[in-house]
Amino acid sequence: GGQHFELMDQSENHIVEQFGYEVLQLMPPSALFLTMTDMVTNTLRYLQVTEHFRQDVLLADQNLMSAEWFVAGQARNFPGVAFPAKLYWPSRPDGWNMREMA
Repeated sequence: GGQHFELMDQSENHIVEQFGYEVLQLMPPSALFLTMTDMVTNTLRYLQVTEHFRQDVLLADQNLMSAEWFVAGQARNFPGVAFPAKLYWPSRPDGWNMREMA
């Protein structure tokens, strides 16, 4: 069980939290920030939802944007963002690439 808990205790390790705060602090007001990977996306969303920090920044995970359901189901959560096609998938004829989105 917990014989060596004190050696593995990470309860005071705030590196990921600090990373999230620093990333969001750098964003201009009402930015659209394209993320990738669970650690980045979920860290930033955690800070926005639970700490109410930089809720003006829109987070769009590139892995989620490649899902068939994303644009149809989530576009309403991205006011002012025009998704060029139904999914982010540069090699598919019905997909878009980052150049088209920018």
